[in-house]
Amino acid sequence: MDANSLCIVCLSDLFWDEHWSSEQQIMSRLAEKCRVLYVERPVSIFSSLTGVSDSSVMRQWLRWLRGGIRQESDNLTILSPAPVLPLRYNRFVNKINSWLLRRSVKRALRIADLKSPVLWIYSPDAGKLVGTLGESYSVYYCADDWAASKQWWNNGQQVRARETELAAKVDLVVGTSTNIVKRWQQTHTNTMLVTNGADVESFKAARDPLLKLPDDLQNIPSPRIGYVGCIDSRFDSALYLQLAERRPDWNFVIVGPLSGNNLKLASLKQLKNVHFLGSRNRAELPAYLKSFDVCTIPYVCDTLAKSIFPLKFFEYLSAGRPIVSTALPELTPYSRYVHIADDANEFENSIQASLTNPLPSASDSFLAQNSWEAKAEYLWETLRQAVPHSTVSRTN
Repeated sequence: MDANSLCIVCLSDLFWDEHWSSEQQIMSRLAEKCRVLYVERPVSIFSSLTGVSDSSVMRQWLRWLRGGIRQESDNLTILSPAPVLPLRYNRFVNKINSWLLRRSVKRALRIADLKSPVLWIYSPDAGKLVGTLGESYSVYYCADDWAASKQWWNNGQQVRARETELAAKVDLVVGTSTNIVKRWQQTHTNTMLVTNGADVESFKAARDPLLKLPDDLQNIPSPRIGYVGCIDSRFDSALYLQLAERRPDWNFVIVGPLSGNNLKLASLKQLKNVHFLGSRNRAELPAYLKSFDVCTIPYVCDTLAKSIFPLKFFEYLSAGRPIVSTALPELTPYSRYVHIADDANEFENSIQASLTNPLPSASDSFLAQNSWEAKAEYLWETLRQAVPHSTVSRTN
C-alpha cells in the first residue's frame, strides 16, 4: 500500500482528552503522516463505578448524542462511540458490545471516507472486530498485562480469553515490555517490542533556569520528593506512608488524577508533609518536575508490575531529575540512570543518595532514541513495509 493512501483506525482504551498515555502520544504523531480515526473507549451505565468521573461519563454520552464525531486536526478524527453494556469481557456481553462498536466505527468510516485502514487495537476485548472493518492489516498494541489488573468487574480469566482471541486474529502484536513480548511470542510468530517513550523536548523545559516554580509549590519547602502520574492501584500508598512517617523533613508532592474508588489514601492524606495537588495539564508538568529534588516511581511489585514499562521514566530522565523506583524488572537495564529499591529501607536510602550524590544524567542522543517521535517513526516504517505483505504465519 502506498504511504499516501495508508490510514489508521485506532480502537483505544482511553478517551482522547483524558490523562495522555502511549495511545494519544503515538496516534497524534502518526496523524502527521496519515489519516487517523481514533475511537475512544465506549462508556457504560456503570462507568462511573469503575474509576471514571461522573463528568467524564456525561461528557462522552453527550458527545455520542451529538453525533459522536469531531475533528481534532486535519488528519485526526475522534469518534465517541455508542455506549455499551458493562462487564465487557463476558463472552455474551462481548458479542453485543462488538456489534454496537462495529456499527459506530463503520458509520464513522463512511463519513470520513476511510477505506482499507490499518486496524490498530489497544482495547483487549476487540477481537470480534478484526476482519469486519475492511482492514488491510491489523495490530494489537499490548500496553499492559490486562488479566493481572485487580478490578472486580474484569474477571482475569475472561480478560485473558478475550485477549487471546484478539491476538490470534491480528497480523502483528506489539508489546511495551519484554515480559509482554515473551508471553505473546509463545502463540504468535510476529511480535515486536516498543517500549514507552517521552515527549522529550517538552520535558527538557524542566532544565530551564528561568522556568518559574508553580504557585502551589511556593509554600512547600525542599527537599521535595515528587510523583507525577495517575494515582491508581499501581501506586504503593503503603510505601509512601512509611517514607513520609519516617522522614517528616521531606515533602512528598503527588501530581496527577485519582483513578479508582478503592484507593487506600486516607492515612497518607492526613500527613502534613504529603501534598496531593491533583491533575495538571501537560504543559505545566515540566515546572513541577523542575521543583522536585527527586522523582519517584513507587509502584506495587506484583504480577502486573512484571509487565510495566512506566511512562514517566523517560519523562523524568528528560527533565534531568534523579529517579528512585521500586523493583520493576523493565527498569533493570537502565540502572545507570535510576536507583532501584526492593523495600522501604532501600527506597529511603536511595532518595537520600539521590539528594547528595545523584546518578549521571542521560545523554541527548539516548533521550532522542526514546522519544515518542522516534517510537512513532519506527512504527510508521514498520507499517509501510508490512501492509503490502499482510499475510503472516502464526503458531497454533
